[in-house]
Parts: sequence; structure tokens; C-alpha cells
Amino acid sequence: MLINRYGITLRLISEQDIEKIRQWRNQDHVRLNMQYQHPISKSEQIDWYRQLDKQYNFFFIIIYKEKEIGLIHLKDINKSDNSAEAGIFVGEKEYLNTYIPIGATVALMDFGFEDLKLTTLRAKISNQNEKAIKFNETLGYVYKNNINDDYDYYECSEENFIHNTMGLKKILQKF
Repeated sequence: MLINRYGITLRLISEQDIEKIRQWRNQDHVRLNMQYQHPISKSEQIDWYRQLDKQYNFFFIIIYKEKEIGLIHLKDINKSDNSAEAGIFVGEKEYLNTYIPIGATVALMDFGFEDLKLTTLRAKISNQNEKAIKFNETLGYVYKNNINDDYDYYECSEENFIHNTMGLKKILQKF
């Protein structure tokens, strides 16, 4: 499956991607923003991939101008309340402060709300990561509840997403 929006392609991951994903995930600028901060071994990565239920988890490689730059996902899709958890990490540092992660996130949220017919997306965010909190609030996420001392859940309804991203989508469509 490919999603092409805003000059970005999201491609469902395959087994051939798991080592690249692991290498990205183990970089300090990614790993230290995750709840699980220990380096991931090759065998742990293989086990993770093999246990993924692809009916309830969509993990995509973010591609910009034919360069793979990171991972974005909707996981733990709950059919009873039409919700999922969203997440992203950029493995290629030079793309961190560009429009690419923004466009990829909006494309993923479009997919979740429009194609999967989800009504709520959740994001687990470190309460120390002010940049991620502000970014998610810009997209329509609001604080939901505390998970533990370090992480909080934020939620975004389709209505909030549409309202908060109208202007942003006009800019992204130019790419």
C-alpha cells in the first residue's frame, strides 16, 4: 500500500525494512524520545515485526524524493471505538526540522480519518517534549490523561483535525 500526499509517499513496511527501522530507532535523537529507551537488538526487531497483526497496525516508511527518512504509524486500531494510536520518528536527522514530518503526519491522519473511518487518534507524548506537544496541539490533539510520571496521552477527533489543519493543508498541497 502506498499513500501519496503533499509530495510525500508512505509505504507499508516489509520484512526488508526492519533492519533500517531498527538502526533509526536506536539513534539517540529517536530512542531518547521513546518510552522504551533501551537499544533494540536484531532479534527483538525480528520478533516485533513477526508479531505485528497487520489488520490492526499500519506501519509506513516515510519517503521524500525517493529517500527513506523515517517511520510513521497507526497502531492498536480499536474497531469498537474507531480509534488508534499514532506515532512518528524521523531517522534521517537532516529532515527533522522540515515540512516533511508535518506532511507525513497530516497524510497519515487523513488516511486514518478518511480511509479507515477512525473517529479518534491518540498520541503518547513525553511530558518533557514541548516541541512534540505543541506540534500535536497544532494538529488538533488535546491532553487526555497521564500515563505515568513521564508520558501523557493526547487525543484528536476528526472534527478537531479538520478545523485545525484547514490552513496547513492549503500550504501542504503546494508541495
